[in-house]
Formats: sequence, structure tokens, C-alpha cells
Amino acid sequence: MAINLLAKRRQIEISGLDELKEIDLFKDISVEYTGIAPEARLNIINNATESFLINTSYSAGLTSDLRNGYTYIITANMTEEKAEGYGYTFIDNKKQFIVEGVFDYI
Repeated sequence: MAINLLAKRRQIEISGLDELKEIDLFKDISVEYTGIAPEARLNIINNATESFLINTSYSAGLTSDLRNGYTYIITANMTEEKAEGYGYTFIDNKKQFIVEGVFDYI
């Protein structure tokens, strides 16, 4: 038994869709350090007012035993597909930070 399929390539123009808005996932994020180095800790604070960003959670690979000069990465737990569902797109869901302003023992 043989099956033959004939198809033509078509180009269809789609209109009426909203453009995705590019958003910085970290624009409303601040980091607070508590404690004294080398045992300082970090707390990620989400100051967002837009519902899309309010509902975005963040995590850091390094959250304790910090001292000035340490670098760490905060990840926004957001997928491109989920962002597109809200009408947004983003460039990166990870951002590097440097520990600054933490008090040291003398």
C-alpha cells in the first residue's frame, strides 16, 4: 500500500497580534545583606508593582557566608513561554551581582 501526499507551501499573513514588550526581569529587584562578613547573608527583595513581575520568583546560588567582593548570580525563575503568555519577552533570566557594603570584623 502506498500513500501519496500532495501539498503546496503557503505563506499566511497574521495580523492583529500585539507585539511582545521587552522587559528587564531585574528592574525592580534589590538585594539586602545582613550579618557581618564572612558570615553575611543575602535577601532578594522583589519591589515590583506589575503583576507579571510580582509573580516572578528569584533565587541565588550563593546566599550565605558572604564577604565583600564575592560574586553571585540571581536567577529569575521565568521561562520564555510563560513570559510570552503575559505579552513579554526578556533578554536574560540571570544576572551577576557583587557583594558590597558588608561590615567586616576588625
